[in-house]
Amino acid sequence: MSQLVLLRHAKSSWPGGVADRDRPLAPRGERACETVGRFLGRAGLGPELVLSSPARRATETAALVLDAAGCGADVRLDERLYEDDPLAALRATPPEVGRLMVVGHEPDLVRLASVLAGADVRLPTGGVAVLELTGTWADQPVPGGRLHVLIGPRQLDAISR
Repeated sequence: MSQLVLLRHAKSSWPGGVADRDRPLAPRGERACETVGRFLGRAGLGPELVLSSPARRATETAALVLDAAGCGADVRLDERLYEDDPLAALRATPPEVGRLMVVGHEPDLVRLASVLAGADVRLPTGGVAVLELTGTWADQPVPGGRLHVLIGPRQLDAISR
């Protein structure tokens, strides 16, 4: 069984004159990354490999979350995560990877989570869905995936107080 950690990029800012691909995280997004990363580290959910959209807000999310989790996973940028095809990126994952993190965007990442979980999944900015999957990465989606964790940064903040 493999684990897939789907991470929607954290809250970004909208500075004038900046292309969509180049939008950075907002301060709220940076704080959310630390919260989510600490949770993943404490829960033992650090990935072996990270696939990230090349958009700046996604790469910043991946880096900050991994740092807060104390995880030194390799991060690979995948254009398909910016261009609306996260399933193709997932299927190309090497078979030896046991826990994969995918950092991407709404609505495609949420749609992928819903297909894999067989249920309607809502994922806020900075939110995490952890799924246990049967079959290989190349076979996805395979019926029988199970949603293990679904949580956002605000919920994590509330329970850590």
